Amino acid sequence: MNLSNPEERRQLIELMRDNPPIHALLVNHLEDYVRLFKWPDFHTLYQGGMLSIQGPNKGQFAFHFESLLEITGLLTRLEQFPGFQSLMEGFRNPTQISATLFEVQVAAWCAARRVRQSIEFSPEVQVGGRIKRPEFLWHTSLGDIYCECKQENSVDNKASRRIMKLFEILGKAYKDSGPWDETNRLDMIVGHPARDGTNQIITRLVQEAASRQRANAWQGDIVDGVVTLKMSKRTDSLPNIAGCLQIHHKELKAGHPEPALSTNAIFTLTMSVMGHRLKQLVELIRDARTQLPPDKQGAIFIDIGGSQVYVDKLNELIIQPEYANIAWISLWERGQPLKGVIRGGQPLDARLAEVLVPAEGGP
Repeated sequence: MNLSNPEERRQLIELMRDNPPIHALLVNHLEDYVRLFKWPDFHTLYQGGMLSIQGPNKGQFAFHFESLLEITGLLTRLEQFPGFQSLMEGFRNPTQISATLFEVQVAAWCAARRVRQSIEFSPEVQVGGRIKRPEFLWHTSLGDIYCECKQENSVDNKASRRIMKLFEILGKAYKDSGPWDETNRLDMIVGHPARDGTNQIITRLVQEAASRQRANAWQGDIVDGVVTLKMSKRTDSLPNIAGCLQIHHKELKAGHPEPALSTNAIFTLTMSVMGHRLKQLVELIRDARTQLPPDKQGAIFIDIGGSQVYVDKLNELIIQPEYANIAWISLWERGQPLKGVIRGGQPLDARLAEVLVPAEGGP
């Protein structure tokens, strides 16, 4: 569907009458969407409500149209502020779209606070003799705050390489220790913090499981430090642990398609990425700090989640002398603020988060 065509936009609105939430988004934001997202790739709507944005090296970036309509609603509230066009330029670069979406969500949240006076996008500042442009300058009744937004790299290369390496070790140990009962499944869980020697522990635990199987002593857990091997049945539910990556090894048979939620794996590996994420959190904050003026109050917004482990680390960081200009660090997930840490001894406080309540009869 070509959203540049007014008639096709009208047809889309009619087609969605039986879906009230999406119909309301279309009625309220479709025309603004076409006006603001003026690039051709944003005007081709594919089956399932998806947009496909052409990236470098023939790459494709997929986005849900419904989500972009919601973002359009936020953009219409922000376009009154200086520098808005620089914000929109972030959508021109496909590799920056996700980061720009987060910036829009944060800026709209800041614009809806009681203390808000104005917002200025992409202000020019001097940092270490160089020109920097933080995401935006938040003018508030408590003082001006330079704001920088950072996102977790959900496909963290180090974590991905680590789990694939451990999966190879698990697969070799499984093969070398067989044969195995077809009704059984090994669930290897590597917790946090995994120390040196994890490779050897995985091999040793698989060998122990094979020994127990030969002794008809299947079921139960074998634990060595933060590494746990669950001896499960294939019909048992797969491990479901927050903050982890998981890989399954299945033996597929021709003519027997697997259902989407099948537990039919011969072994699985679940690895905590808490340590990787914690390290990435620190790196993101340090990088954000380099974009902010050292002699002005700053705030950092991180899209990574709100684990208490992260909050503890923030409390440790924000009191250090090199963070004297950082008044606030806020943790977000899926477009929503979760937790934050405010530095003491400066005029900014919890009033920053108070919601602006419109006057009766107001917008």
